[in-house]
Amino acid sequence: MARVRIWIGDHTSGDSVIEKVDKFYQENWDPNNRERHPIEFFRAFNQGRFFVVEDESEDFIAAAATFSYLERYTELGATRVLLEGFGIQKILIWSRIVQEIAMRPPKEKVFTIVASDNGKSNSSIEKCKFKNWRPRKFGQEALKISEEKIKNNSVYAYDHRSLKNIRYTASSILEIYDRGYIYNKKTGEKIDILFD
Repeated sequence: MARVRIWIGDHTSGDSVIEKVDKFYQENWDPNNRERHPIEFFRAFNQGRFFVVEDESEDFIAAAATFSYLERYTELGATRVLLEGFGIQKILIWSRIVQEIAMRPPKEKVFTIVASDNGKSNSSIEKCKFKNWRPRKFGQEALKISEEKIKNNSVYAYDHRSLKNIRYTASSILEIYDRGYIYNKKTGEKIDILFD
């Protein structure tokens, strides 16, 4: 059985890992990922807010991050998954939510922005207990979200104060951790998964 490993990149990972993350995004650019200043990526990486999934050859097959705005809002973003059909996107969503709630819960919202025409991502987000959300004017300014961005995308928020949501999210990730593998529902193929 093949194997993937999910781990958190942070300031102890070293410059070569940051360069590898940067190269992964450059080589696998996705128009659905919004443009970010390199400092935003570096800050997220230094704060241990970068999740990476690599295969047996230690090549990155997925990455995602969280970004903080004024400690009031936490955005799940920069999600790029190359290995589709195994639920990796949902695993990255759940892992980031659990980490943020445990380490640094935002005062206001956990949110994400998804291109309206990105059906798979919209479906994954909704299955992970996110609901449509329209930020107030202050929120839009703090998050640097223009009215244009809101019109052309779906903005979702996760109720991180809901015990029901937290229970669902934590149990979903623990189930995969305990099982030790992920699988493709269409093909039945299984892949071992390690959480470091």
